[in-house]
Amino acid sequence: MRLSSFILPACLAMRAASAAADCGEDYLPLFYCEFPERNAAVQLCRHTGPSDMPGLRYTYWADGTAELEFATDDWIGFVREPVQGIIGPGYGTAASNKGTYYGFLIDKNLMFFPQTTDQIAPSPTPAVLEVYASLKDLQDDASGKPIARRVCDPSTIEVDNDNFGPG
Repeated sequence: MRLSSFILPACLAMRAASAAADCGEDYLPLFYCEFPERNAAVQLCRHTGPSDMPGLRYTYWADGTAELEFATDDWIGFVREPVQGIIGPGYGTAASNKGTYYGFLIDKNLMFFPQTTDQIAPSPTPAVLEVYASLKDLQDDASGKPIARRVCDPSTIEVDNDNFGPG
């Protein structure tokens, strides 16, 4: 079932409070979404505290257990086009763990017009997680293919529009 674009902003606002508690001290949510068909969720948190801590923290849960967690200073903001399921360019942030890049891409309407999504219909797939084997693959719009891809449930998407993406 697809949520109407009118309901999406309310769902984003409801999700914000619970995800914020998951980031921990000195971190704030940058991106969060769930993958119901896998009973999984992913969260990217940005550092806001002392400078001796990594800039981003990534957590992927499945069945309520953290499957992959890492903190990193190796991350980039980027724009990618095309992105399967996203109309126009996808705006993203990617965090690296040992050379593998975990890229979060969102529809430009969620990025730039979050309060008006009832007037501007988002893409069929407004947000995705794509995993790339290298930075080169992530940056290659023409031939870079993700090694894994997860489509976010639109009703669970949370994004910090002021700090997410290419800047």
